[in-house]
Amino acid sequence: MCNFRQNLDHGYLQLGANTAAVTMQSCRWYGNGFDPTNDTINGASGAGTNVYQAGGDLTLEFFATPGHTPDHCSIRLPEISLLLAGDAAEQPLPFVGDGGLRDLRASLKRLAALEPRAAFYCHAPVDAGPDLIRANLAYFDRLEARCRVALASGAPAQPATDADLEALIDFPFAAAIPPGVQVERGFYRPGHHAAIRAMLARLGGAV
Repeated sequence: MCNFRQNLDHGYLQLGANTAAVTMQSCRWYGNGFDPTNDTINGASGAGTNVYQAGGDLTLEFFATPGHTPDHCSIRLPEISLLLAGDAAEQPLPFVGDGGLRDLRASLKRLAALEPRAAFYCHAPVDAGPDLIRANLAYFDRLEARCRVALASGAPAQPATDADLEALIDFPFAAAIPPGVQVERGFYRPGHHAAIRAMLARLGGAV
């Protein structure tokens, strides 16, 4: 439930009438966050870039975490230090969507800074925990280091469509994924390639 779309396909949190029937379709999105002066989610209050929904003894704090999509948000329940990160972090690798590499890394840093005791994701086992956020950040750090070396050695910032990206930066998919993790190679290997292209373009000044 973390992308503002009418055809949600990542719903992982059912909010019923007892939580004011919060639905993502009813949100209004303003690029850098929620309208700080006049924004509601079916009665929830807006403050700065966060929106809060009171739910008895718990609070749902919605906040912007763009990167996977430009309009992605995550949810925190501060009273129990629980984070619902949605698609902002994934196992085995973070997925750079149309929200952009820079925003995704910034969102991951924001999530890590919250230091939640527990965290759940749309694409990770329930026991992945907050360590997954740090693992996603570490992946980007490793990717950046490999891309910097490759660019310094003459690699193009915008490789050809048929380029062997893993060989180009010496970062094979097998080395990118955590050991012992079950992987959907057909999905996450292209995701690794997309991250390579995004990082090369970012570091090489192509974007």
